[in-house]
Amino acid sequence: MSGPRQTQGAAWHTRRTVRFAHCDPAGIVFYPRFFEIAHEAKEEWFRAVVGVPFQQFVGARGRGLPIVRLEADFLAASRHGDELDIAMSVAQLGRSSLHLHYAFGCGGEPRLAIRTVIVQTDLRTGRPVPIEGELRERIAAFRESGTLATGAQA
Repeated sequence: MSGPRQTQGAAWHTRRTVRFAHCDPAGIVFYPRFFEIAHEAKEEWFRAVVGVPFQQFVGARGRGLPIVRLEADFLAASRHGDELDIAMSVAQLGRSSLHLHYAFGCGGEPRLAIRTVIVQTDLRTGRPVPIEGELRERIAAFRESGTLATGAQA
């Protein structure tokens, strides 16, 4: 799948159709809905790249990934029925944090760029915990070459 690339390195792509429920009375996507769509993409990316469903990571493993920084540049309006390509990449892998970038486009036109920083936390204590072991290895492999948990390529 092709689409806008707002960041360097590997990008994982997914698509979303703009639904009526995403839009305001003016017929364009109401801006908070983009953040919900980005979160849905993150959950899909987590399954594809890390190889663990997000609900298992949060539930069984007791880990959270709250956003501690969020920035967005709205580049053009999106409307009901638009097919959005979302290119997601890891700009930085820290000790306990990930800098995730999302580039939304439609028909090759950039629509939105979102930059987030998320921190892995222990849900019992609320404190940051290091990203280690297989989790770090899989994210690093994706960041370097686009390798997914299944061995497929982004």
